[in-house]
Amino acid sequence: MKHLIASLALLAILIPLTMSAHDFEVDGIYYNIKGTNVAVTYKGSSFFSTYDYSGTVTIPSSVTYEGTTYPVTSIEYSAFAYSYDLTKVNIPNSVTKIDDQAFRACQGLKSITIPSSVTFIGTLTFYDCYSLTSMVVESGNTVYDSRDNCNAIIQTATNKLIYGCQNTIIPNTVTTIGADSFCSCRTLTSIDIPRSVTTIGDRAFASCRSLTSFYVPNTVTSIGIQVVGLCPQMTRIEVESGNPNYDSRGDCNAIIETATNTLIAGCVNTVIPNDVTAIGDWSLRGSKIADVQIPDGVTFIGIYAFADCNYIRDIHLPDAVNYIGSYSFEFSALTSINIPEGVTAINSQVFYYCRGLRSISLPSTIKYIGTRAFAACEKLASIDIPESVTEIGESSFSWCYSLPSITIPDAVTKIGDNAFQYCSAATSLTIGKSVNEIGNYAFQNCTTLTELNIPTSVKTIGSHAFYYCKGLKNVTIGESVMSIGNHAFSYCDSLTNVTSKATTVPNAEENAFFGQYDKVTLFVPNEALEGYHAHEEWGKFTHIVPFIGAGPGDVNGDGNITIGDVTNLIDQLINGEEIPAYFDVNGNGSVTIGDITAIIDMLLAGNH
Repeated sequence: MKHLIASLALLAILIPLTMSAHDFEVDGIYYNIKGTNVAVTYKGSSFFSTYDYSGTVTIPSSVTYEGTTYPVTSIEYSAFAYSYDLTKVNIPNSVTKIDDQAFRACQGLKSITIPSSVTFIGTLTFYDCYSLTSMVVESGNTVYDSRDNCNAIIQTATNKLIYGCQNTIIPNTVTTIGADSFCSCRTLTSIDIPRSVTTIGDRAFASCRSLTSFYVPNTVTSIGIQVVGLCPQMTRIEVESGNPNYDSRGDCNAIIETATNTLIAGCVNTVIPNDVTAIGDWSLRGSKIADVQIPDGVTFIGIYAFADCNYIRDIHLPDAVNYIGSYSFEFSALTSINIPEGVTAINSQVFYYCRGLRSISLPSTIKYIGTRAFAACEKLASIDIPESVTEIGESSFSWCYSLPSITIPDAVTKIGDNAFQYCSAATSLTIGKSVNEIGNYAFQNCTTLTELNIPTSVKTIGSHAFYYCKGLKNVTIGESVMSIGNHAFSYCDSLTNVTSKATTVPNAEENAFFGQYDKVTLFVPNEALEGYHAHEEWGKFTHIVPFIGAGPGDVNGDGNITIGDVTNLIDQLINGEEIPAYFDVNGNGSVTIGDITAIIDMLLAGNH
């Protein structure tokens, strides 16, 4: 039943992506039939097809198809989205609804007139239409207006400005500036907020890349998240004195939530006041701030707080910090940072794509390293994962090209999918004694690893876990491994020896060792030799050699590989004794001085 529900859910997702979005086309405009009416839509199966809407488009009030005439009453979701060369749209008075994102990223659109017939305009309808200079609602519209020639769209009943442009002048009757109302208006250079305004919604002025200053009147009592985030030219932020909820204490060039001492918005010139206790979500994202002094009393760093800050190099976090939110430093220019004792998690994507980050010290209180926490930190050359860590998330260290070694603490039970893929400088890998699962692609393309010892605790090795680890020479698989995923060790071109200590033959999926079967010697427990030969995948190996004791190299059979095995094999060679085939440690087909050297190498590498 669960599989049926999952299949139906997947089908529900795929149908809109594969079916044609439009029912018919007339004069270059695409339509969907809605009962007795039609809606303007995008071409084909994706709104990215609408690139061919360009210049001036005039939507007719009705259209005839197969002998039937339909009134045009709506513009559907994303109908004109990403039509970069569209400059003007004439909307007829028959249209009553303009849906979400209908004109999203129409970056050449210069003007828009909303007919008096329109009673619904969706969210993000004009997002990233940064060339707009004129926004007009026709007189007589009962829901929206453009009072006082304001070059904006205002919801009449609530006095809420829902969309503005670079030439907007906010009327002094507006009480709310809506969420995303100016978002991504890249050409907006200044805005005056009248004292009538009490609420500024989420992201109202986010990504206004030319906006240089932001003044909040003392009448404003509610400010949403990321209100001026990603405004890199912002140099001045001020809250008027007397505001009951917000302030800019000490001329700090920021917005502080007074009751909580939380910095909620800042810019390049922000100086964080000493009594601030929290750096809020999105507060400095995308600013040009370079010199950041975080006060000793700060305990909280919010999500995206310093994300996309391309001028920050070094940050010192005070000892009081106990929480660092997801994405808080991603895509920043950090080269070094300290993490205080008391922080328990490096959350998802905290340092994602911090390409300049070279070293970081993690405290002994860290228990969790989240998804992509350090992914794409290309220059990260030093990090010690503390013994307190119990979970390493998916892709947590992917593409850390400069990491010289990897040590998984003993408390970790699972290594997440893709966790260390493309750590191509890592020459050694130590897997902790509690790990029971190695995720899919966990160490893919770790091309300089030469030795691999999978401990007794591991039960599952995921698909492609060590795929294209082309430097691997020797692999030892612990006795508890039950399953090995497809292509787990494929294209490990230097591989010469694989030792499986499992007496119960693990289920190796198809092509688990693709490309290795005729050139690698497989060592298996003597009592399980027949089972390995009979297995569909293991049986593909041309050279399968039994061993006793601890494996190849345990010459005296005492269950350990020590210097005693070296001297024992030397004695046998000197005395000309008949030596069993499973003492062929290097797998070259005979027992010689080379096998003594191989045992010594195993001891030096700790692979015993």
